Amino acid sequence: MRRRLRRHRHWRRSGGVAAAVSSARNGAKTLLVEKRNGLGGLLTFGMLNFLDIKHGSDGKSINKGLFTEWHKLVGGDSAFDIELGKAAFYKMVADEKNLTLSLSTQLVSAQLGADGSTVEGVKLRNKNGEFSVSGKRFIDATIDADFAAMSGAPFFIGGEDIFDKSRLMSVTPVIHLKGIDWAKLKKASKASGWKFGKVDFNDTTAWGFAELFTLYKPVENNTRLRGLNLVRIRQSDGDHFYINALQIFGVNGLNENEKKTALEVGRRETDHIVEYLRKEMAGFEKATVASDATELYVRETRHLKALYQLPMSDVWRNQDHWDSIGHGGYPVDIQGTSLKDLGTVVSNPKTYAIPLRSLIPQKLTNMLVVGRAAGYSSIAAGSARVVPTGMTTGEAAGAAAAQSIKSNVNFHKFSADEKLVETLRTTLEKQGALVKHFNSKYPYQGNGTIMQLRSW
Repeated sequence: MRRRLRRHRHWRRSGGVAAAVSSARNGAKTLLVEKRNGLGGLLTFGMLNFLDIKHGSDGKSINKGLFTEWHKLVGGDSAFDIELGKAAFYKMVADEKNLTLSLSTQLVSAQLGADGSTVEGVKLRNKNGEFSVSGKRFIDATIDADFAAMSGAPFFIGGEDIFDKSRLMSVTPVIHLKGIDWAKLKKASKASGWKFGKVDFNDTTAWGFAELFTLYKPVENNTRLRGLNLVRIRQSDGDHFYINALQIFGVNGLNENEKKTALEVGRRETDHIVEYLRKEMAGFEKATVASDATELYVRETRHLKALYQLPMSDVWRNQDHWDSIGHGGYPVDIQGTSLKDLGTVVSNPKTYAIPLRSLIPQKLTNMLVVGRAAGYSSIAAGSARVVPTGMTTGEAAGAAAAQSIKSNVNFHKFSADEKLVETLRTTLEKQGALVKHFNSKYPYQGNGTIMQLRSW
């Protein structure tokens, strides 16, 4: 069976919902494909519900537009209820008359044009069997750029761009607990005798606990517990808690068997962690595992080779671009890549522009790639990989896809046309996105030695 749409996209993350909704709102008939039986990707199915939000000088997120729309639906906090997150994504999709959703649908293969520079269709599989869909534009929002790679888009792995292909950030299974006494934990963290390091609290999150890094001794090989990022969500059956802190090293995020093994290692190590916290940390005495992680938080695999590879120098210099389709600004957080590597925050930019060209594969003219696998250097991706930035790129890609169809211009030509790009930027601004040009100072500005490093 073969279907035809004006535009098709394949999705696995929140950026995919943003792309599909933006495309539909700009008039394109859009198909949103998801392999899971619900929406939200890693945020919801991986229980990664602590949002990394960069705030501007006004105290508000620099990622606006569709991210703000979704964020308001889930309460506008730094953490969110997982089921509410799924429902909010579904509402945004269901409200669009131009948008068709296909859940529990697997990507089988890409169908390329004769010269290999365009994607003409995609073969999919669901409970009814295999079928093909053709389209004019495609957006890959899969976490690993699976569709782009399958279509022949060039990419590199991990730190290959800095001559270390094996350098991959750790993976994390989120720990889901019940039974933590939040008030007792908060009180204990401020009392004398507390040994786990400074902890910051608000009503739904706590972060810090830096001394756990040295105090807790892992049992499983190639694992480490860093300071806790702890989320508290109130539900009808009591408070639920989610911890992003367990690091597992040496896992190839593109290998399903390695990911399955890592989940098993994570379950065993979680039991040891909970046992330790019950004995050692006030507030955890009655903590129990509420559910096991079924998906890993994989921070890094493929990086797209784009028309413009956003370098780290653009990030730390707070660089604007003429074809900016949104802003990034989260700290460049490079998580540990081995037991010997502690990880580091390379830079804390104020804001930097993400060019449209960084979403466009070098060899494919009718595809865009959004999310953490887009065209960033492996170091710059330490900032750009966060969810709000991914939704910003998704929203821009959806609008660009619809406008390129109307203009009958492929993405390579579209991105070189200043008038078309400015029309896109105007559209995004009307949708509430932040694309305004800026001129921002940066550390060591004017230092001749530092300027020699700008190609990094």
